[in-house]
Amino acid sequence: MDELNEMRLQMAAMKQSLDKSQIISKKLLAKVMGSKASLLNKIVIGEVVLLPVIFLIILGICYACKSTLWVAWVFLIIGGADTILDFWTIRIGPKKLNSYSMLELKKFIVKQKKVRRLQAVIAVVVMIPWLLWTYYEWCHLNIFFTTLDETLRWTILFIVGISVVVAIVVVILIMKKLDSINDDMVADIDEFTE
Repeated sequence: MDELNEMRLQMAAMKQSLDKSQIISKKLLAKVMGSKASLLNKIVIGEVVLLPVIFLIILGICYACKSTLWVAWVFLIIGGADTILDFWTIRIGPKKLNSYSMLELKKFIVKQKKVRRLQAVIAVVVMIPWLLWTYYEWCHLNIFFTTLDETLRWTILFIVGISVVVAIVVVILIMKKLDSINDDMVADIDEFTE
């Protein structure tokens, strides 16, 4: 009988130790998820800060080119809508990290990644006509620009073109980084839940 009681006590102690280990592992995983989500959240906040700055630059160019201010306002509308969507497709708030189970969090991250790709396609489709309209407003309707020396005009167009290409490359790199962070989070959850 004493051996049976001793075995029960040992089993209870092992179960308690295992439970504590799982709690510590879950807390550690939540901390790791929080640090990865923190980077995602900083990207969204950075976007919120940059949007008005870029809007003001475009607005200044509109004034300088004596073109319609709608170019800047439409950019703000498109950029604002995209930023608002990014709060759902990029950001992972502390409330979700703390209240979601690991399985729910994984489903949310996978869905977030899919919706973000759709959002990116829509943004490209919307931005191409805006870029063409902006080019037409600033370069073809602008009397100052059309009176410039041809070499200077091509230099300005080259600089603007390079800026657009650099912006596209930066956006692609950011998207790859976002996907990488999401993939790492899903892999961590899979490893913990196995």
